[in-house]
Amino acid sequence: MTMFAEAITMPRRCWSSLLVVAGLAAAAVAQDPLVRLSRLFPAPVQSWPVPTTLVLQVELTHPADVDDAADTAAIVLASAAAAFAPRVTLTATDADGDELAWTFTRSARSDDGPLLLRRGSPVRLGFALAADPARRLATATCSVLATLANLDGAGWRGRVSSEPLTIPTIVAAATVGSLEVTLVGGATLTAGELAVVAIDLPPPVTDGVDALRNGFALRWRDAAGRELPLAPECIAMPPTDDASERREAGFGPVLVVFPAAVTATLAAGDYALEVEHGSAPSLRRGHLACHVVGAVGKSVEPAGAAVLLAAAQARLWCAEVGNSAEMERQTAAAVDLLRAAERAALAGFTASPQHVAAAAELAEIYWRLDDHAAAGVFVRVAFGLWQPPAVDGEQPVPAPPTELRALAAAIEAGRAAVSVRVLPYLRLALAKAPTAAPEPAADGLLRQWASAARASTQYRSTDYSAAQAVGAPDVAKAGDSTKAWAPKQADDGEQWLEVTFAQPVQPKHLRVVQNSGPGAIVRVEAIADVGLATVLWTGPDTTAYPPSTIAVLVAPLAAPAAAVTRLRLVLDTARVAGWNEIDAVELIGEVVGQDGARR
Repeated sequence: MTMFAEAITMPRRCWSSLLVVAGLAAAAVAQDPLVRLSRLFPAPVQSWPVPTTLVLQVELTHPADVDDAADTAAIVLASAAAAFAPRVTLTATDADGDELAWTFTRSARSDDGPLLLRRGSPVRLGFALAADPARRLATATCSVLATLANLDGAGWRGRVSSEPLTIPTIVAAATVGSLEVTLVGGATLTAGELAVVAIDLPPPVTDGVDALRNGFALRWRDAAGRELPLAPECIAMPPTDDASERREAGFGPVLVVFPAAVTATLAAGDYALEVEHGSAPSLRRGHLACHVVGAVGKSVEPAGAAVLLAAAQARLWCAEVGNSAEMERQTAAAVDLLRAAERAALAGFTASPQHVAAAAELAEIYWRLDDHAAAGVFVRVAFGLWQPPAVDGEQPVPAPPTELRALAAAIEAGRAAVSVRVLPYLRLALAKAPTAAPEPAADGLLRQWASAARASTQYRSTDYSAAQAVGAPDVAKAGDSTKAWAPKQADDGEQWLEVTFAQPVQPKHLRVVQNSGPGAIVRVEAIADVGLATVLWTGPDTTAYPPSTIAVLVAPLAAPAAAVTRLRLVLDTARVAGWNEIDAVELIGEVVGQDGARR
């Protein structure tokens, strides 16, 4: 299968670093390898059944891979494999911080020669914690830390550690369990709207993949016990190549999607969904009781973001087992659902900006849209909003919910929410999807990203161009990025970026996402059709931005005489040293009708 590949270009900062280094005397640069710890098995988004095998991976990365100013010389970690073996260690602790007496087995190197860490060639080591039925863990999580240390001998010397890897744990059940059946989004189903049912099969799972996929039977019954002919649109299961992966962790969720046309046939009342798995119906049964509201022909509330997100995930799972035409069809349908979920979640977040669940929902939606930058922003917002419940006495402060920490870990690791096989089709569907017209939020304000842009200068006509500031943020982390606009020269006096928005509004606020060199914006102007400029905000920007983070300027705008669609951001590029880069611009304002009245 042909895979998409992104063109690799040398970032502008690389050339800057070369020019600076050329003018300085050679000096020693601190060379500390970077250590990253990740989970390979069970799958990172799943809980780990404690008695089973746990497989982790340690990745050692050359500092020049993430910092253009670092020395590119190879780092000698050890003169031979035998000397290197004890230098990477894993330490496990429970939720109370007490060390666990666990022994990990490290993968062997294929040669006995010197171990060199070179730029662009990370070293990966596997560590396995074998299955042990006697092992138990009292807490719901464990934490593992990887450390590389060399305090004597030849080569690099020092001690560096990874970020702690928190792993949610479960204790595998001893017997076959019943099916757990839930209605996504709550216990109430709205007639005439999309509905998704989730089915979980607790461990242990002994069936093969085909049996798991094809063994479900569903029957809807009304309050009188009569069976109703409600056929689902699709039954989707998580992709897996080997049922042994599910044996100790359970299987699910299985997502069953009922389209609006099917639920529209339901009258208001109480219903039950009976689910059986054919391999052992006497033991594998589930029951869902739900209440149906609304009726055909009446106005009903649209499906919530959680339901739309689950339906989109079902489409993506269906794409996993299809040919190229099916992948294209399913991913296109998934994109429509994800965009609808995004609109619903944004409205919910605007109405309840202090709710952790609203921010976490947006993070997951953007993660599945392969937009890791936006996902990272909202998961950090969710962590910032989370307030631990009150505790008595000297009890430790409880950690944030396991689901939120697992989502944050997946986003931080940059893992795609869909497989490598399906991801190109998802990206193609996103590119083809028409840009939806912005919709007013619950507070009546319209939030819209720039739909077009031009600039006084731009570093290149493609990378770093003004067009890179169009649309939602897509820069994953703070620092130089080809996906943002940058002027032709650094520290070159006043430069401007002019952005256009799809719908005229009476402006209230402007949000400017700056990935590099924030703080240079000194003025925001509204540009009329005849070219006249009206100043709506005057700086300079005095926001105290935390270092090494993507900065967002929130500028309150003065009310102009007429609605605006074009704004000009004026930067004093000499005010903040280095290139000043802008990833995205969002305008927030009141909708204005053709008669000029606010809506």
